[in-house]
Amino acid sequence: MQIALAMARKKDSNARYVELAAKLHLPQVVREIDEALEEMRHDWLDMIDLRKSAVRRHGDQGQLGVPQLPNMDSTQELPPVERLKSRTRPELNVEGLVALYKSDPNGQYPKLSFRSRENYDAIISIIVRDYGSRRLSEINARTLVEWHDAWKAGGKIAIAHSKIGMLRRLFSFGATILEDPECLRLSTVLHTLRFKVPKRRKEQLTAEQVIALRAKAHERERPSIALAQAFQYDLGLKQTWVIGEWVPLGEPGDSDISKGNMKWIRGLRWSDIDENFVLRFAVPGQDEPFVANLRQSPMVMEELERKFGSSVGAYDPLPKSGAVIVSEWDELPWTAPEFRRWWRILATACGIPPNVRNMDSRAKIGRRPSQDYADDDDEDEIEDFTEDDGQSPLH
Repeated sequence: MQIALAMARKKDSNARYVELAAKLHLPQVVREIDEALEEMRHDWLDMIDLRKSAVRRHGDQGQLGVPQLPNMDSTQELPPVERLKSRTRPELNVEGLVALYKSDPNGQYPKLSFRSRENYDAIISIIVRDYGSRRLSEINARTLVEWHDAWKAGGKIAIAHSKIGMLRRLFSFGATILEDPECLRLSTVLHTLRFKVPKRRKEQLTAEQVIALRAKAHERERPSIALAQAFQYDLGLKQTWVIGEWVPLGEPGDSDISKGNMKWIRGLRWSDIDENFVLRFAVPGQDEPFVANLRQSPMVMEELERKFGSSVGAYDPLPKSGAVIVSEWDELPWTAPEFRRWWRILATACGIPPNVRNMDSRAKIGRRPSQDYADDDDEDEIEDFTEDDGQSPLH
């Protein structure tokens, strides 16, 4: 009876641990962990009382003496992963692995940019929604093939490819950082499996389509999108580099543009353009800046002349600071979802097919975006795979 009780307690403790690990991204998890620790303390004291009764009957035959409650202060000094390694970790499921992947300071996830984390979360949330409760020990090669088949249903090969890629990251993290044997096994399994790779995009935004879209943007009183499109097409710049991104105030990076608890970083600024109309832009993740002579970019110059007058070449009419691309809605830089939404409205209005996207602007000079999920250097492409509702906290 006592053995059965102990086994039941261990099972309940393991289940509780996995449940709480899956909630590490929620603020209320601290309170729930405290409650669990208090319950464990009472269980510990009950076990000590039971030991005392056993000693009175049979004498103290234990090898370690009376066990003591663990020192919580010393336990808290250990990093989360070291605490995991110092104890028998309960069996993980997919959701529990995701929670550890997001919270571990030695992993890749905390080092990603804010937008990349959002992009990763979009993919991860679908994986957890579909198979979060599945234990890692229950997953094998057949399971992964079945998941891939379900995800690619309806021709969604790129979406399935992005999710399998994310599973590779999760299992690799578990195998290397957590040193989890099941993750090591699954990482090896995925390495041996071969899945159909999506075809590289062949769509290209033509000069005629760019001219039509710019005209439509002016017609719909969205000249900022016309200017952004000119920068993207003439210079091959990514959307993120042109319009920037909004991130929480606590994220790395200084900015003099903010709204509420968000700030704007990484986009084109007027201060990046010197008196000779040479653009010098610090590309995220690269040591050397991007340099281009705007006088050799006809669409950009056309838009600047339309915005500031034909004397724009004298430089004086250009602002000296602030974001280059700002929304007509509130004179603040665009958010990515709202910019994409309006770009698609304008593109559809001037007959650009739905399979041609804003990111295809870069194909003009050979910078074709990949069909893999977004990394720090390929963030724009994530829009193909996320279930984005197009809503924004700012616009």
